[in-house]
Amino acid sequence: VLKESFHLQEEVNDSKKLSEKKRYELFDALKKDIYLGIGLNSHRYINQHNVLNATMTAMATAVRKNMGKYNHIIIDGNKAPKLDQSHETMVKADAKVTEVMVANHLMSLAFIFCTKSASYKPMIEDMICGLASSIA
Repeated sequence: VLKESFHLQEEVNDSKKLSEKKRYELFDALKKDIYLGIGLNSHRYINQHNVLNATMTAMATAVRKNMGKYNHIIIDGNKAPKLDQSHETMVKADAKVTEVMVANHLMSLAFIFCTKSASYKPMIEDMICGLASSIA
């Protein structure tokens, strides 16, 4: 969820197009302007419930971490978890909606941070399919 103080709309772009250096710089600037919730599932959960269900569960967990901080949720893609809140799916939302661009940017940074740490690398490679952020 973006706070009213958010002012980096022009800086945020599809995270896949940003250099790693630019991602770090933008993350530092974003930290004070966001509410973030991340949901993770283990490789065991993914193996038992499949990637799609694990992703839906992780998204729902991420949304619960920011309850009450939004009126409507936009989900990047064509599937949504079961949510009580007003929501919609939007294909390629990360190229159209600033809040989704920021969420995807933060998820890619979480992946980079975790995979660069040797102690987290084996674990996060199995978990990343279930990573979701609730900036909406």
